[in-house]
Amino acid sequence: MTALVEACVFCEIDPGRIQFENDLAFAMPDGFPVTSLHALVISKRHTPDYFSLTESELIACNELLWRLRVKILSEDQSVTGFNIGINITPEEMMAELFPVISARLKRFGKTSGVLSANLMRLATDTSKFGRWGDNYAYHIGDLSSVVLPGHDERVQTQKYRSWATALFEGINTDRPRLRLPVFFWVKAWREDDVGIWTEFGPTRLSFLEYLLIGIASSIFPQLLNREGHSRRQIP
Repeated sequence: MTALVEACVFCEIDPGRIQFENDLAFAMPDGFPVTSLHALVISKRHTPDYFSLTESELIACNELLWRLRVKILSEDQSVTGFNIGINITPEEMMAELFPVISARLKRFGKTSGVLSANLMRLATDTSKFGRWGDNYAYHIGDLSSVVLPGHDERVQTQKYRSWATALFEGINTDRPRLRLPVFFWVKAWREDDVGIWTEFGPTRLSFLEYLLIGIASSIFPQLLNREGHSRRQIP
């Protein structure tokens, strides 16, 4: 292990948690797994990012990925595929990149031709903000009620408890932290835009949302949208 870098949790890891190790990297179970048998492969050397790893370090990490694959397949024969992503950090290289939430917002509300309440008065009212407002029953507000202390448990739903556990560590404290960097990708959708299947022609946004959720959930089981999962799998 290299010299301790400030706030590097992997420099102080319990050796008993290490599953596999070689001279340049080690593998361990994820402390907050998003799927069963979720594991991490971590370089021993602190490096600016993945692209700064040497050829030997890349080979060492890849060796551990293959050893993890054999171990996982031997423990769970229902596994048919793997997601390997790369998390680029200032200190050590890890692996993870996947979508977590798919959402949409339509311009008009339930009354035809009337601007949606989720978009009205954005300059002065942040409670709704396109479904991401700080009010309860809106994503930021509901997440905050679980992630931050001081909120009534009656407003904390199971859905957002699951979101909070997947996205944050140190929930219900004054200093919660995202487990991984999160990025928003946004596209303004026009009425004549075509979705992911061109044979459908112009696609309504509400229809496109469920197409994307269905596809993403089949590829990424850690997707937080529950609409893409069998109802019998929902806890």
